[in-house]
Amino acid sequence: DAQLKAEWIEALRGGKYKQGQDCLRNRRTDTYCCLGVLAEVSGMQFEDGALANSIVIGRDLVGYDPLHEILGTNDLSPLWSRNDGKFEFLNRPHSFEQIADWIEANL
Repeated sequence: DAQLKAEWIEALRGGKYKQGQDCLRNRRTDTYCCLGVLAEVSGMQFEDGALANSIVIGRDLVGYDPLHEILGTNDLSPLWSRNDGKFEFLNRPHSFEQIADWIEANL
């Protein structure tokens, strides 16, 4: 969805969301993964623990499949690995700005 993609990119660049790692949203620190920002922009709710407590393990987002549906893939690793800096070629997390650039070029 081109409109959702544009809103997601704008949200990543807009400064409203503080970047965090290892979960979609950390309520204590009020931080988000880039996928948590997508969930928020798409209107998914973070209540009742469903999204707030979801974590990314390997290629699967545990606990919340609608993100797979939105993105049209079960492989979310290109996004969460950039956000969290989890692979050897990523020695540090990419900023939301860098992730937005990648999304523009690749999704």
